[in-house]
Amino acid sequence: MRADMPTPSTTTFITISEWNGILNNEYAGLYGLLVQKFGADYYVKDPPYSLTTDATNTHYALPSDFFKLLGVDLQVGTEWVTVDPFNFAERNRYSSVPVSGQVIRVHYVPLFTALGADSDVANFLNGWDDYVVVGAALQAALKEESLETAALLQRERAEIEQRIEAEAENRDASGMGSTTDIRGRDTAWSPAPYQSPPVYRLNGSKLWLAWQPRGGIGTEWW
Repeated sequence: MRADMPTPSTTTFITISEWNGILNNEYAGLYGLLVQKFGADYYVKDPPYSLTTDATNTHYALPSDFFKLLGVDLQVGTEWVTVDPFNFAERNRYSSVPVSGQVIRVHYVPLFTALGADSDVANFLNGWDDYVVVGAALQAALKEESLETAALLQRERAEIEQRIEAEAENRDASGMGSTTDIRGRDTAWSPAPYQSPPVYRLNGSKLWLAWQPRGGIGTEWW
C-alpha cells in the first residue's frame, strides 16, 4: 500500500482500528472540501427537513445530522416562499412569535457519515478518493517519523487537492448562467399591506424564526 507498511492487524505498528480512524478523518476532510463548493451542492439532504410552528416557540431544533444550511422556505398555500436571514444586530427588530401551523422547510447539507465496517464504501467522483489514500499514507509516515516519505506524500497530496479544487468548482458545465428573482417573492407573499415575510437565523443547534410587522401594526405571521 502507499504507506509501505505490512497488512494491518491488531498488533501492527498501526492497528486496524487506528487505520479506520485515519481513513475516516481523511474522508471527512474530502467531504468538507467538497461541501465548501456551495454552488455545486454535492451533498444535499433529500428530502429536506420540515417543522411546524406551535405559536409558543421562536427557536426550533435542527436535525441531528445538520452541517450546513442551504436555504429556508415557508409554505404559503400550495407554494413555497423563500425566507431570508437576519443579522444578530437586528435581533430586537424581530420579536413576534409565529402563529401555529406554519410549515417550514429546511434545505441543508448533512454531516459526514463515518465508515463503520470493512465492507463500507465512500464513493467520490473522478478518482478524488486518492486524496484519502495519500492523506492516510501521509499520516502513517508521520507517525513512523519517515520524514522523507512524508515530504513526498505531502507534495502529492497538495497536487491532488489542487486538482480537486479546480475540478469541483464548476459542477454544472452546461454554460448556462442563473439569475435570482428578488421581486417575485414579495408579490407572492403579501396578504395585507402591514405584514412582512418572516426571517430566520441559525442559533447554535436551533433555527430562530422571527417576524416584524410593518409600521408597528399586526402581531402575527401570515
